[in-house]
Amino acid sequence: MDENFEENLKRGRKLIERLEELQYLSFNSRPKWITIHKSKLKLFMAYTYCGYPSHNKISENSYIEENFFELYENEDKDKIIKLNENLGKKIKPDCNDNFKVGVTMTHSICKAVCDDCQNFPNKDIHQWILLRIKSIENKFYVIDYENNQIYFSWEEYMEKNVLPEGYMFYPNSGFYDASNTLYQTITPASKKTEKIVKTIDKGVSIANWVGGAIVFAS
Repeated sequence: MDENFEENLKRGRKLIERLEELQYLSFNSRPKWITIHKSKLKLFMAYTYCGYPSHNKISENSYIEENFFELYENEDKDKIIKLNENLGKKIKPDCNDNFKVGVTMTHSICKAVCDDCQNFPNKDIHQWILLRIKSIENKFYVIDYENNQIYFSWEEYMEKNVLPEGYMFYPNSGFYDASNTLYQTITPASKKTEKIVKTIDKGVSIANWVGGAIVFAS
């Protein structure tokens, strides 16, 4: 067997195993949906995208949760407030002013050289945290905070996301499922990229072309 082929397989398997580990650590035993009041949506978005405020800041504010949102950086608060306002125009809460929300994580490798992609396994490839909000019609919207995008369904996210040219890894239905491996495909931006499309069309194994993607990105 070709030495490069074997090396690509090893890299690909190692990457896929790492992504599966990250998914497990983030979502194992975590419910697909939780219910929150609309007044808590901004804070949930802040927790999801920016993490919890520092313990010192929380302590200084006497652990009063209503004040937690004000502990974030102004840039983050402004972005979340704007997204929250846009969501309010598109999605209505239920009769009790509650939303069902959840979180999904996807990953990507850039076609172009970048610090994250070329340093795996010493550094993880890109991770994209997505907020899901279920409408009263039982459909769910996908919010990509980092890229400031709102999608009207999981299918629209998959077709129109603005990830850089390269490969992406994702739970097929938009929900973490421990019984299934992550799916892999090219990003929408790559659909006109001849080299990547030809690589996939050759029918090589997923682990091999993922391993090749790491080399390609580096």
